[in-house]
Amino acid sequence: MADEQPDEIRPLRLSGGRFDLTSKGEVVGFPLSAARELARYDDLILDVAKRLWHGDHPSQRQVPRDFEKKVRLQLVDLEKGSVSTVLKAVRAPGPISAGIAGYGDRARALVVTALIAFGAGDGIPREFPPDSLDALARFAKSLQDNEVAILPDEHGNELRYRKADQQRLHQYVAQTRPRSGDVLGLVTAIDPDRGRFTFRLRDGRKVEGHFAGADVEAALHGVTRSRHVAPYVVLDCDYSIDASDRAVAIDAVRSVVEVSRTEDPLAPRLRELAELPHNWDGNGAHPAAIPSLQLAQAILRECDALDAPLPHAFLTHEGGVLLEDQPDLVRWSLEIEPDGEMMIVIAGGGRAPEYGEPSTPAEAASSLKEFYA
Repeated sequence: MADEQPDEIRPLRLSGGRFDLTSKGEVVGFPLSAARELARYDDLILDVAKRLWHGDHPSQRQVPRDFEKKVRLQLVDLEKGSVSTVLKAVRAPGPISAGIAGYGDRARALVVTALIAFGAGDGIPREFPPDSLDALARFAKSLQDNEVAILPDEHGNELRYRKADQQRLHQYVAQTRPRSGDVLGLVTAIDPDRGRFTFRLRDGRKVEGHFAGADVEAALHGVTRSRHVAPYVVLDCDYSIDASDRAVAIDAVRSVVEVSRTEDPLAPRLRELAELPHNWDGNGAHPAAIPSLQLAQAILRECDALDAPLPHAFLTHEGGVLLEDQPDLVRWSLEIEPDGEMMIVIAGGGRAPEYGEPSTPAEAASSLKEFYA
């Protein structure tokens, strides 16, 4: 099959300094020392495009075989004046896998949106893939002080991105900030001799942890498993976050508390709720708050101990957990707020609503047991 004719695009223009050199009124040409910027730009777009594809296809580990060929660009011309790179999206011979068209365009638009937002002091938008931040910070690294990269947005406006902007973004991405508190995840490996362990966060990322003391070592040993069977635990610890507020390292573990074991009642559902990301409903919803998850699991264990029917579990928009059951016209609902506050409502079937505020998981489970009595 013959190649389809590729489209010419002009996503990047370089101006000033080396790019405006002329001889007898003619542009000298493109400086080879700056060619790496085109490669950085191409690598950045491919990196973002892959993250977007994985976000749309979370169950698939690899992008389609021809994905890179579809997204990468080729330099086919240089225009006079400030150097405008004319690029083409070149297809490989043969059909392109269904469902991968458009990811290059989406990635290019998102890169410009992120740079505009950062320049306006709004930080990096949440929709920008956090794992692509390093590639974003490297773009324009080799520009000189009197040069500028010009990128058009989807409305035809032009973003002028300078060396100073790149340095500021690099510093922003590189910085880490200390925090102290609770972190939720799985302990998947431990190295006692070095005082280190591997912690898998609920978003799937792995970070290195450091610990000291026999008690902490024993606690970590007790919960270390492969990721498929390891219990979710809460570490009370010191940790570091990056510019996107993601944990990147764990230090000084003070305590280890199990939240959800694979053998717990409704464990698969609670673990599923724990792993829902920010904006899981497409409307700005929060991920599950650690106190609400801890209480939900404790209540379900009490229900199991009392031989009470297990309710259904849902995540609320605010990050709380809703435990609910409705065997007929009457509904029993327990909402656990993100801070751990609990409220029971029994309503429906023409009866006046009943309200309760249990103070312990045992009280909450007893309410459900009585509801079925």
